[in-house]
Amino acid sequence: DTPCSVEEFSQHLAQVFNARQVIHVPAFMLRIVLGKYIYPTIMMNARVSNALIKRELGWQPKFPSYREGLQSLAAQNNRQVP
Repeated sequence: DTPCSVEEFSQHLAQVFNARQVIHVPAFMLRIVLGKYIYPTIMMNARVSNALIKRELGWQPKFPSYREGLQSLAAQNNRQVP
């Protein structure tokens, strides 16, 4: 239920699993490395909403946000959660 960018999600994922932080790569470099077909796919806006399924089916997410979900996943994998 908590909107986030891919960057926010990636940074929190790295933090929860005690991995190296995600680095920022300039867009022009990504375009060169990934090519003209992969780059737009990676950079596209993929906003989604769960409002319809919540309204129509009465569904509720198990966790209030991706943060709690990732922390639960880390705990299940016997990782230390900050």
